[in-house]
Amino acid sequence: TGGTVNWMSIKDATAASAGDKKPVFIFFYTDWCQSCKILQGVVLKNPVIATILNNSYHPVRFNAASQDKHFFFGEAAEGTGQGNPHKLTYALLKQNFHFPAYVIMKHNKQKLTELHGFMVPYQFETFLTYFLNDNYKKQTFDDFVKSFEGKLTKQ
Repeated sequence: TGGTVNWMSIKDATAASAGDKKPVFIFFYTDWCQSCKILQGVVLKNPVIATILNNSYHPVRFNAASQDKHFFFGEAAEGTGQGNPHKLTYALLKQNFHFPAYVIMKHNKQKLTELHGFMVPYQFETFLTYFLNDNYKKQTFDDFVKSFEGKLTKQ
């Protein structure tokens, strides 16, 4: 799956997660966010990042200002009007509308984390790996980073 993330709808990702217990990774972007465009064009096309997302998560690319109806763990949510954040954006990001933004959810709707801002591939690999295999339960992120040896190099 080198370089291509197999994005899913939020409905399909949450349904799949409920079945196989893999976490859902939600990438929130907006059409006006330049960092989001760079992230999508460079970082998310990195083969290591794409492989982690495809194999270990149910990845969702979600337009934070979408006006469409989406189903999240079986519940319907709609847009809130042109130029306003979608109801799911409000629900998951609260009032922190800095993009790009990322949310990782467990199969049981538990939000594991929320992060905002641009990351280079090495940082993204570290972030994604920390929330796999219950690493986040075993050690702090700072301790994890000290011992983490990924496939990408620090930049």
